[in-house]
Amino acid sequence: MTSTGLSERITVRLADCFGRELNWTRPQIFSRIHRLVSDRDTLAIMRWRGLRAAVGVTATGSWSIRRAGLISLTGEVIDTNTHRTVLSIRSGFRAGTFETHDGATFYWKRIKLFRLEIAVSDANGTELFRAGGVLAFGRSLGRLTLSGAAATNPLLDPLVLAAWYVIHRLRQRRRRA
Repeated sequence: MTSTGLSERITVRLADCFGRELNWTRPQIFSRIHRLVSDRDTLAIMRWRGLRAAVGVTATGSWSIRRAGLISLTGEVIDTNTHRTVLSIRSGFRAGTFETHDGATFYWKRIKLFRLEIAVSDANGTELFRAGGVLAFGRSLGRLTLSGAAATNPLLDPLVLAAWYVIHRLRQRRRRA
C-alpha cells in the first residue's frame, strides 16, 4: 500500500495513450474510487475523501487534491512526495485556471451548455485535452480525449487529475442546485 492509500501499481503513462479511448469508471456503483481506463489498462486512480479532497495516482506520481475555498471552486494539487503545491485551481462562472507556482497558467472552460465537459488549454490557447462527465448511473463516469499538444507537457498527469476534480465538483454543485 502506498502513502496515498492506493495499492494498485500503474505502469502505462497518460502521455503514451493518444488515439485511445479513455474513460473514467468506478469499480462499484457507490465506490469512492474512480479509475481512468483504456482497454484493460488503468492509467489513473482517484480516491475521494469526503466532499473536499481526493488522492490521485498515475504512472508518473501521486498527488493530493483539496478544496481551498468554502464557496467557490478553488483548490490545490499537491505532490505527495515533496508536499509542494503543483497546481492551484481557480474558477469563475464557466471557466477557470490551473496555475503553477512559477506562474505558468493553463485555462479550462466549459464547452457545452448543458453537459459537463471542459477543455483545457495552455497559455498559447492550444488545447491539451477535453474531459467530460456522462449522464449515467452505472460504472461509467466520464471521458477524456487527449490532444497531440499534451504529449510533451510535463504537467499532463496532475492537469488530468485536476480536470477530473473540477468535473466532479461541478457535478456535485449541479446536484445541489
